Amino acid sequence: MKRFLTSAPIQLLLALIAVGVGGCAPNEGTHSLHGSQRSGATLECRAPTSDGPIMSMFSLSLARPVRESKHGDLCLYFDSHDCSGGAIVGHHDEKGWLFPIGKYDWPELEQCQKPPTDGDSTEGIRPITKAQEGFSFWVKTVSGRHAIVRIAVVRSATYDEVVGGKAASVEFEWMWR
Repeated sequence: MKRFLTSAPIQLLLALIAVGVGGCAPNEGTHSLHGSQRSGATLECRAPTSDGPIMSMFSLSLARPVRESKHGDLCLYFDSHDCSGGAIVGHHDEKGWLFPIGKYDWPELEQCQKPPTDGDSTEGIRPITKAQEGFSFWVKTVSGRHAIVRIAVVRSATYDEVVGGKAASVEFEWMWR
């Protein structure tokens, strides 16, 4: 996986790609920033207007899709290389942003303790297929807060399929902890 949110020129390029590609679309529902209420949203990727990576970013803190990578807490990302089956990454596609929990229901997840700062983390969850439905993970947001995210529904695709016009999406729910 390439680091795509680290340098200013790359951030600008990817922000422009995200604008032209399509983006996230929030689900109906409430978005609570301070309580323990669950919120939901969808990351969606559609055909790009040019060659290169395809992505859709979402800010948990703002509870909406974003186009600027500096606000993106979660990203659904496709490229023609190691993320050809899609990947969910945090603010950067490096360890320290996503902390896998496993497949659990919400009553069990509500009992989870925040991961330690040196806890097991991953660069990304990939590939994104139906097998990830029900998978949960901690997200460290750009603001430093933690949320539990649970993947609800996956509409999978490959990079080539997305380039060919198929949409890929991940519906997820999250709760602040």
